[in-house]
Amino acid sequence: RCHYNGPLVFYSFIFPIMFLKKSSKKLFSKFLFFQIPSRLQQKGLNKDVVSGVHDLTVGPSDNPERSEMCYSVANNCVIFDYNSGAQHILQGHVNKISATIVSQDKKWIVTADQGPDSIMVIWDSVTKNPVKTIFNPHPYGVLALDMTPDSKYIATLSNPDSGASGSDEHKDAEQALSIWSWQQQDLPICTAAIGTQDIQTHVLFNAWD
Repeated sequence: RCHYNGPLVFYSFIFPIMFLKKSSKKLFSKFLFFQIPSRLQQKGLNKDVVSGVHDLTVGPSDNPERSEMCYSVANNCVIFDYNSGAQHILQGHVNKISATIVSQDKKWIVTADQGPDSIMVIWDSVTKNPVKTIFNPHPYGVLALDMTPDSKYIATLSNPDSGASGSDEHKDAEQALSIWSWQQQDLPICTAAIGTQDIQTHVLFNAWD
């Protein structure tokens, strides 16, 4: 089962840094000073993506086995090593990335976009290669997504239409929620309409269920 919480869209950006744990403060400070690749500088970080910056660190914070993070810039996803400064660009989307998630074990990165010919891609965060591409997951693309702790299922929340999300012009647009067993098949195992007039902008699996 899933639950939705539109008002929490900006929680990851307004949470005071003073309350972050030591390892998260280090990651945040590294992020403030990283350099976007020159060919992407004119496009900028996708600031409107909900929870759009992810920590890929594996191991203890004082001596990690891997010291990386990922974030989306336009239609690319960037994996940035905040110790070495190395960056790897994941390319494949033709539209601006609108949703990202990283699996709990940091193995998988999921990116999705919205617009014509939208796709959802599952990447291996270690090899940096795509392992699964799902074409046209929703008619107008994906607005938000989440992954179960065991990485077996992905939930996608559809973009209501090709217009700007959340605007008054599209307040009566319909949305749908789909659940994907992405390792088994290319089609969702179930899809349901969202029974509310308000546009939903966030979806989360219940980790305790």
